[in-house]
Amino acid sequence: MAETPQTRILWVGGIPPTEIPPDLQVLSLPENGVPPPARWPEADLTVIRWGLAESRRWAEEWRRHFPEAPLALSAAQFSADDLRVGINQLWSLGFMTDARLASELPAAAEKAAERRRQRGARDRTLQNFGRRNRELERLTEILEKTVVERTSNLEASTREEKEKLARERQLIRFLNEISLQRSTGDILRVVRRELRRFHKIQNLVVALRDTDQRTEFMSFRGDQILRHEGSDKWPGKEADDRERQQLFANHFGRPFHRTLFFPLDLHSAGEGLLAVEYSLMGEEEIGLITDLLNERLRPVGMAVERLFLEDRLRRFAGRWERTFDGFRDPIAVIDSRMKVLRGNRAFGAGPGRRSCHELFAGSDKPCEACPVSVQPESAQTLQGTVRIDRRVYRLSSWPVQEPRAVRISGRVTHYTDITESRELYLRMLQSEKMSAIGSLAGNIAHELNNPLTGIRSLAQVLEAEATDEGTLKEDLHQIENAARRCQTIIRHLLDFTRGGEGPIVPVSLDEVVESTLPLLKTVLRPHRLELLLTARNAKIMAEPHLLQQAVFNLINNACQAMKDTGRIGVASKVTTDNEVELRIIDTGPGIPEEIRGRLFEPFFTTKKEGDGTGLGLSTSRAIVEKYGGRIEFNSVLGQGTEFILRFPRREGP
Repeated sequence: MAETPQTRILWVGGIPPTEIPPDLQVLSLPENGVPPPARWPEADLTVIRWGLAESRRWAEEWRRHFPEAPLALSAAQFSADDLRVGINQLWSLGFMTDARLASELPAAAEKAAERRRQRGARDRTLQNFGRRNRELERLTEILEKTVVERTSNLEASTREEKEKLARERQLIRFLNEISLQRSTGDILRVVRRELRRFHKIQNLVVALRDTDQRTEFMSFRGDQILRHEGSDKWPGKEADDRERQQLFANHFGRPFHRTLFFPLDLHSAGEGLLAVEYSLMGEEEIGLITDLLNERLRPVGMAVERLFLEDRLRRFAGRWERTFDGFRDPIAVIDSRMKVLRGNRAFGAGPGRRSCHELFAGSDKPCEACPVSVQPESAQTLQGTVRIDRRVYRLSSWPVQEPRAVRISGRVTHYTDITESRELYLRMLQSEKMSAIGSLAGNIAHELNNPLTGIRSLAQVLEAEATDEGTLKEDLHQIENAARRCQTIIRHLLDFTRGGEGPIVPVSLDEVVESTLPLLKTVLRPHRLELLLTARNAKIMAEPHLLQQAVFNLINNACQAMKDTGRIGVASKVTTDNEVELRIIDTGPGIPEEIRGRLFEPFFTTKKEGDGTGLGLSTSRAIVEKYGGRIEFNSVLGQGTEFILRFPRREGP
């Protein structure tokens, strides 16, 4: 590492200080031997003794020769004028008095050395800038030459791009025009217009062969297109021009000598050949025609293929629609938003893309319990049961998914009317269940009646032997009454679950209610029961067990409607119209207005799955109407519901 050079100090006039730090080198110019400032030796810091006769002249002349060199002034003391001249005119680095010379000289020398280093760095920077400027000038000359060369190349490329762009625009115009054509004849006219500038072209002929092995030839007679079918053997894809000439010659009955043949690739739709007849032409014109048609053959083939496929699709679509509409069950194709894309006649799809529930159910909301409304984009087969008006349908929905697609594109939904079969099944299930309960109740009654009979007999014997003293006799009486009530409940349960229909006999509606209430003690326990039965002597003609089932359903529904503790009222009377009336009143939330019209529909229920079948009210109405009665209801939201049963009073058939 290079050592830092000593700081050189030039002392002008007078005697320099005796105590000099070792890192300072002092050069002295005595007052009587000072040369002109231009010949002063070079130093890092020049110190002029101020106050001498020549001090100011030396300083001013030296500053003119060295405007940036560091300068300091030394004197016994300085006046204000000396300070002003030193600062404003001489740009003095410092003012050192004799008293502080020893302490201020090293600081001034360090400041001068720092300026020396800065000047050195600046000089080196300027040298680098000069070198780089020269290099930049050289690069600029090279760049100017390169720009001239590139400009000429760019102009040539621009001309080529313009020509290419013009060809591409013509091709795009051709593609737009040919894509709008609705027949192969119109496509042939467009191709003919493209070749109009070649005056030596005489005729344009096309042969098309579809997948059904039908061949069609098209040619021009003036502006009219002639179409005719042919049965000639079609040349293969590897055939040469002679075989192609033979195909056209055999069909038209004339030679095709000067003809250019261009195969049309129709992929899976068939094959095609475009024949261009011409008179004497040079190789250059033939090359231009070939290049032009080679650019346009692919879109021509695609347009013809599109027409072939559209025709085949129309035929397939017609066949599919006839098959689709032939199904008796409603079927619809819907998208992922449940909009109907197509529906058969049984589904009843109308104009416009509307939702399946709007078209089929006539509702602005999805059908209740519809699995498609919950998972419209599911890739799984969905099945469920929906209710529409009074009908019940089993719904099956299959996803439609394109190959390698992430999401489904739609669904096929099939509706099967299961109203009658479901009702018959549930009624059969209910009948089987009641039969099983009846059989079970019979066995239970047989098992319980024996010990209950023994309990009653023993209680009666003990009660007869007991004395009147104490409470033993009363306790035995209560035991006998409890056993008797147990036997009564068992008998009512057997009557309620007795299978089949018994004979229609005169029956008291009050007695039916009294025999039904013990079966409802569990659901009635949280509520307060109010009975007002005043029609015990009024008879109606009915089968007691079926009538008991209707009463059971209505009271049970009233209890289930009240989530909290409430009041159940059961009242009967004979009206002025000689009818027996039974009212069942609850203090539940009431029936919402929107479902009142569907209350007696089979399978309609507001209970969650597993809590009800939706047959309770419909079965009750059927039983009431079977015996000439009628059932009505009144409901107020938030206050409760009242069901009213009215039967004609009869003592016999």
